[in-house]
Amino acid sequence: MRSIVSLLKLTRPHSLPFLGGLAALAVGSAINLLLPELVRRVLDPERFNWVAAHIATIVLAVGALFMVQGGVFFIRSYLFGLVGQRVYADLRERLFRSVLVKEIPFFDTTRASDLAARINSDAALVQDAVSVKLSVIIRYGLQVLLGVFFMMCMSWKLTAAIVASVLVLVGGSLLFVAKLRGAAREYQDTLARFTSFASEVFGGVKIVRALGAIDPLAKRAKSINALVLTRGERRVLWGAGFSSGASAFLNLVLLCVAWYGVTLVMRGALALNELAAFVLYGALVAVSFSFLIGAYTDLLQGLGGLERVLELVESAEQKRLEEKHYSGKTVNGSLAAQSNDIKADIAFKDVLFAYPSRPDQPALKGLTCLIEAGRCTAFVGPSGAGKSSLAQLICRLYEHQAG
Repeated sequence: MRSIVSLLKLTRPHSLPFLGGLAALAVGSAINLLLPELVRRVLDPERFNWVAAHIATIVLAVGALFMVQGGVFFIRSYLFGLVGQRVYADLRERLFRSVLVKEIPFFDTTRASDLAARINSDAALVQDAVSVKLSVIIRYGLQVLLGVFFMMCMSWKLTAAIVASVLVLVGGSLLFVAKLRGAAREYQDTLARFTSFASEVFGGVKIVRALGAIDPLAKRAKSINALVLTRGERRVLWGAGFSSGASAFLNLVLLCVAWYGVTLVMRGALALNELAAFVLYGALVAVSFSFLIGAYTDLLQGLGGLERVLELVESAEQKRLEEKHYSGKTVNGSLAAQSNDIKADIAFKDVLFAYPSRPDQPALKGLTCLIEAGRCTAFVGPSGAGKSSLAQLICRLYEHQAG
């Protein structure tokens, strides 16, 4: 629920098209729910003569309803698609800005290609969740709820049997939901790892060729890709089992309810047109529930991508960093913004520094030196002596541990 609330918050800046899409969705779903009621009235024996006399008008009216439904569903798809694209654009910008202000040690332990994968694949999953899956869930959720309500008005006994069966189904599906969500998250993590590895190899292809490292790197890529495939197949297995099992169970329930309804008609306890409308509502609820389950399984995968994105953009530490770097205070007080007439020496006194990724290997130890203002100072030494580390400390890219 926390992830779904976060997903809905992303649509807040685009509330106008989102609400317009919801309105169009409501109209289209209302037409679907109206059709079984029309069948009930058309099959009413007391109205048969009137229906026969006005059959052409009825057919034209139903055709007009279908045209209206097609129009509003186009509006729904278009507006939700717009919202999805705009949320995707917002996420890309937020991700870029949030990554840009991370502390330098973060980049020592996180590959740039993995960050790019979050902008591309993970944020794209969120876009699909907003533009497609969310509207599908709302649409079929409404049809399930209202369909059950209308069924209740016709026969509360039959409806109670269906609702009880659905509750049993939902309770049993909680295990599938947890497994599917975990599988989706693992798949996204592994896929990002493969993308990161491929990007690193392609970026250093000259070094790869010079060292003759094509074969071992290809074997490593094969190993990672096999893990991606395994986790992808696991995700597909849980998703297929969840959606198909729920659909089959609900259809069996509908069949049993129709059987029971026929016995009620034979006893005279239920009119035939009432049963026809009830079965149509039941079919509508069953189909809607099947689509609802399928869309929910896909939404869980999108929420897995959203969680990976939110890890970068919504932590308390992230907000502190963005306040620090985007408030204007840092820019106004940075070295680049100082006027050229300010002169200051730079002094190191017994400085100890080790990189966060290698805390037990000091890059600088007991460093004491003076860089005088207005003079050119050179640092000379072999590779690994600490020249770059010293320069990075001057820029405050890292913090020293002592001195």
